[in-house]
Amino acid sequence: MEGVTPLMAAAAGGYVEVVKLLLAKGADVNARDSQGSGAVDHSRSNREILETLREHGAPAITTAAMKELFKDFEKQLSKKIEQSISRNESPDACRKFVEEQMTNYRNEMRFTTNQLLQARVLAFKTAFAQAAQFNMEENIKVGRVIEVSAQEREIFNQFVQWLKELQAELAVQREALLMAAAADEPGMVKWLLTQGADPNVKGEMGLSPLIICAVANSSADTARVLLDAGADVNLKGQKGWTATMFAASRGKIDILKVLVAKMPDVNATNDEGQTALALARGKNQTDAAVILKDAGATH
Repeated sequence: MEGVTPLMAAAAGGYVEVVKLLLAKGADVNARDSQGSGAVDHSRSNREILETLREHGAPAITTAAMKELFKDFEKQLSKKIEQSISRNESPDACRKFVEEQMTNYRNEMRFTTNQLLQARVLAFKTAFAQAAQFNMEENIKVGRVIEVSAQEREIFNQFVQWLKELQAELAVQREALLMAAAADEPGMVKWLLTQGADPNVKGEMGLSPLIICAVANSSADTARVLLDAGADVNLKGQKGWTATMFAASRGKIDILKVLVAKMPDVNATNDEGQTALALARGKNQTDAAVILKDAGATH
């Protein structure tokens, strides 16, 4: 496993004094390994180590427990939103529920800043999904159209305003956009972009939404929405890779065609001097290689 710090190793081994020494020397109690686990997760429920970590600002729950907590939070919030809309009620009760949960996560469960951010992104995602079902705004795609009264429309508008509030914080908007790109949610991506989200923003891993589309199981529709909003087709992520390079090396033909249509620098190189064409050939992606050569790739 990559990214395991000395503090994580000491916590996993049950070495209480070593844990205390490392913390006294400034070890990052909230660092994560490649699997997203922190020192708390590695502690194997050793009470003394857990208390020591928490005294230094570690979250009060493990990553696995947090996932279950979020699952329950999403379920409860979805139900509350559905009930409010079906009863033609304002989102006030839903808003209050979210804020109470955030206060609990922050004060009682001592969530880290990143965990609180994840919780707020989840609240937005959940609210958006429910809003989409009721055709709350033209930019939210639904499979059916419903007739609404003036009163119902006012309630819908109030929920849309709440959606805007949920993603108003820049960090939440950024993470929500990255999440939507990875989840192949073109409707959510488009809505966030209309609210001012930056199509070229990068996450912690240095990946932009467009690059994420080329890496994840996203469709050309999501990539097209980003490009139409000004996503830079030549923007580079980790190790100098562009979205075109990722799409070519993975044989994601539909997305590659969309990218090539925006006239990328097909002969651009990554930090190791590799072009998209070289990467496609190295992975035996013959169809991708043909597309790149037709677009002017020479090497």
